Amino acid sequence: MSKNKPRLYLDSGYVDMPSIIHSKMPWCIVWGGRGTGKTYGALQCAYDEQIPFAYIRRTQTQADLTARPEFSPFRDLMQDREELHIVSKPIAKGIGGFYNGVQDDKGNWIPDGDPIGVSLALSTIANIRGFSGRWLKLLIYDEFIPEPHERPLKHEFEALLNAYETINRNRELQGEPPCKMVMLSNSNDINNPVFEGLDIVKRVRLMRRREQEMVVLPERGLALYGLDQSPISARKAQTTLYRLQRGGHYAEMALANTFAADSGN
Repeated sequence: MSKNKPRLYLDSGYVDMPSIIHSKMPWCIVWGGRGTGKTYGALQCAYDEQIPFAYIRRTQTQADLTARPEFSPFRDLMQDREELHIVSKPIAKGIGGFYNGVQDDKGNWIPDGDPIGVSLALSTIANIRGFSGRWLKLLIYDEFIPEPHERPLKHEFEALLNAYETINRNRELQGEPPCKMVMLSNSNDINNPVFEGLDIVKRVRLMRRREQEMVVLPERGLALYGLDQSPISARKAQTTLYRLQRGGHYAEMALANTFAADSGN
């Protein structure tokens, strides 16, 4: 892992996910505008550096969709890199696998070798029996802040902690590094289960008031990244959708990193 303070943005303007992934803190929470490179950069890092990963979504329906080519989290990366072909297939009930793909005699892309990662749902990890996640090194929990139309999960924060325990197990007691948890989301609701469960709502508000994009809490093994000054968001502000919505709640959430729902309490 890098001993240096991670930078937040690449020369391209996208968030520097490799620096975040290789930072010292086991838990990293990243929130920011849409299209700033959070998911793309995390998956690209995992693939290029051959880091075994779990791609986690809140619900099983969301996780199952990642097995369909049109909803694959690797879709944009594959469009940008013609040599890259990632295919999915079920490993067990509730667990999907991501594989390097090869073409069969009919030109169809099929899985080749062992999985490079898995897809899981927070809502069902606790029900998966006999699952060993010791081979996983990186957990990418995507869209951890639910959008307003999504139903809440019962005991959602506790489910997150149980999921981490299920995968991390006793590796630290055996002299291994902890599994890296990287959580990604847009700025939908500051009063979300994760922020409330970790008791960081006030801290995140303070970050915004002080215009801090990064706060590290070493005593908790936690780093917070708010992409308030994303160069990509600044560029997107001039595109059609956001000129249309200038000053609206959607644009504030998607570009200015302003939480769409914040009671201020």
